[in-house]
Amino acid sequence: MATINVTAVIASQSLRGQDIVVHLGSTDILTKLPRIKVGQLCVIDSSSYTGEVSRVDSFGSSFKITPTMPDGNLSSSSTKGLLAANETITITL
Repeated sequence: MATINVTAVIASQSLRGQDIVVHLGSTDILTKLPRIKVGQLCVIDSSSYTGEVSRVDSFGSSFKITPTMPDGNLSSSSTKGLLAANETITITL
């Protein structure tokens, strides 16, 4: 399966069991956001936590990820409780 990598441009609160919003930069908005669809698998590269795309703001600059259980977490390895700015997320298309 094909994958794409996107970069979160700002930090996002990542509490256990709650969705996170990933805000993208201009290049990712133009080239990658149109390819992101609800239900696709996402992996936070630094922590290997997984989730699924639950909403895509097609007219904006973001998408939302719901964490996969049992981890229920989408934080970066360096910042517990936050998805760090500049974090890379791999999405399986």
